[in-house]
Parts: sequence; structure tokens; C-alpha cells
Amino acid sequence: MKINYKEILCLLVIIIFSLLNIKKGYLLNKRYITFFNKQIIWITISLIIYFLINKINFKKIYKLKYIIYIFNIFLLIYVLIFSKSINNTKAWINIFGLSFQPSELIKITYPIISINYFKHNKYLIPTILFLIPFTLILLEPDTGNAILLLLIFIYLLKNKNNKKIINTFIAISIMSIFIFILIFKYKSSLIINLFDGKLYYRFKRIMDFKNNYQINNALIGIGNAKLFPIPLNKLIIYIPEGLTDFMFSFHICNFGIVFSIFLILIYMLFTYQIIKKYLNERYIYHKKLIGAFLTVFISQEIYNVLMNIGLMPIMGIPLPFFSYGGSNIITYFIFYSLVNKKISSIEDKDNNNYKNNYHKVQMGIHSYFHN
Repeated sequence: MKINYKEILCLLVIIIFSLLNIKKGYLLNKRYITFFNKQIIWITISLIIYFLINKINFKKIYKLKYIIYIFNIFLLIYVLIFSKSINNTKAWINIFGLSFQPSELIKITYPIISINYFKHNKYLIPTILFLIPFTLILLEPDTGNAILLLLIFIYLLKNKNNKKIINTFIAISIMSIFIFILIFKYKSSLIINLFDGKLYYRFKRIMDFKNNYQINNALIGIGNAKLFPIPLNKLIIYIPEGLTDFMFSFHICNFGIVFSIFLILIYMLFTYQIIKKYLNERYIYHKKLIGAFLTVFISQEIYNVLMNIGLMPIMGIPLPFFSYGGSNIITYFIFYSLVNKKISSIEDKDNNNYKNNYHKVQMGIHSYFHN
């Protein structure tokens, strides 16, 4: 593994800013007082997992891809049946007082299992493998991660040879969204009866986001933010979910406009480094894996910032490596470790299998005509 010190420095800056904001979180709510220690635990676990993955040959991980995927599906089913509802969502598993969200992990397990199918123009199996977790995540309901998984699916589906499939899929998606909006507006009882009230009220909140208390408070805080940081023992305004979905707004209030722009530039630099890896990668499997990482990372960056400044509806889409939560930080450290791994052996083995099969066919044809 070749260490990119620019990436490491960017992550270090993001995590330091994150911890400083979380340290101040007790001013928002007394129950946040333990969040700083919990985040330290999550970061420690993430780093241990990161270094362990980098010690493991990717071929061993790849051989277990179906087992990992099935286990992830089992966790998604488990939370629907057994987990407690938090904010009308059943999405978390509690482990010794620490909560983990399986819908975050599927953003890694799905690309690992499906890339080679798409690479060889096989669409049925990866579509089924997508629809299973996508449906389970919607039922939680976790619209944010469902949309991110959909974006990964569209990215992996994209191919020079399948423009018709892509156009058909987009047309069906647009039509489905249009029909859903019509049903939501004129036959809302049908949605409530089919999917319970949780999904209906989740979409109602999304569509009415301009009148949301969280966004209004976040915008008031941003409007009153200073150019430079305020003291750690002061608070501009109470921001609901100020350590999770609205951590960026909370950061603006705490560290001012200048350091918030600096944080955005750090994210841009980190993203640029990953894009360079993507452009320079010659192995298709690894390139697609890096592309899947970029798809969710850039989407979450842009959406979270726009949501925090009131330009997008509220969805459970945290800012990567920054917002409080073990699921977010562990998932991205795992994904980042895979982005940095040398996994060319998978591509070489796959290409050799196809070359050997092609050679056998050639030999068979030659033998037939020779005889």
C-alpha cells in the first residue's frame, strides 16, 4: 500500500474538526455529553479495521463476497424485525451501547459482489442483488441510503455497450417517481395502507422541507455566524441533529465562515486525490470499485452541504468522516481501505480465465477442421 500523505492529512483535518464540534455538542443537548468518547471509540475501531483490511489479500475477501453479502442482508432483515424504532425508523443495531446501521455497509458489499457481473454484461443477477437490499432499506425507511445505493447501481450499470438499458431504466425510474408523486398527493391512504404510515410521513417531511424547524434553525445559525471561531463554551443557536445530519451548519456556527470554506477546500482536495486514482487505474474491477466510492462520497458531500443551507430536503445523509456516528465513519474507512488496496490479482485471474476459455475454443475449432 502506497501512502498518500495528502489524503491522510485531509482526513486528519476533517476528523479533528469533527471531534472539536462533537466536544462542544453538550451545549446543544446534555445527552450528547458521551458522544465525544463514543466517536473516539468508533475512530479507533475504524483505524484497526482499516489496517487489518490492508494486511489481508483481497482475493480472500473476494472469495467470501457472497457470505458477506448474505450476512449484510440478514442484518437488514434483523433490524426490521427486532430493532427499536428511533425517529420512526428501524435501522440500527445496538452493540454494547454503540449503534450501528447495516444499510451503510451495503454500499460496500453490493459493489464487491456485482462489479464482475456488470463487467461481463450480465444484468439480471446484479439487479436482483440490488433490489433485495434496496427494498429492505426503503421499508426501514432510510430514504438517504436507499438513494445512495440506487446511485451506485446506476453507476455500475453504466457501460458503453448498454445505452438502451440505461435509457430504459432512467425512463422507468422517472415514470415510477411521477406515479408515486401522484399517488402521494391524491391517494395517500394507499401508501399508508401498503407501507405503514412511517414511509408516508417520511416523504411528507421531505416534500415540506422548506417549513422544517431543523432547516430554519440551521439557516438562522449560519446567518449569525462570525468570520472566525467563537469560544468553545458559547452557542449561537440550538440546531436539532447538530452532531449528525446538520453537523456542517453546527461547524459554521462554531468555527465561522473562513474555517468552513477551508473545510470545503479540504474535502475538494481529498476528492481530487481519489479522482486521480480513478483516472490512473488500469484494472477495470478496481476502477469500478473506486468509482463506486466516489459516487457515494461526492453525492454525500454535495447533498449534505446543500441540505444544511436549506437547498435540499432533509434525508439521513451525513457528511463523510465528519458527522457523528460509527456507521458512517467505519463504512468509509473500510471503503477507503479497499480503494487503496492492490487488487489487480482479481482482474488478472478473471482475464486469464477468459483467455484460457478463448484458447480452448480456438484449439477445438482447429482440431475439428484438421481432422
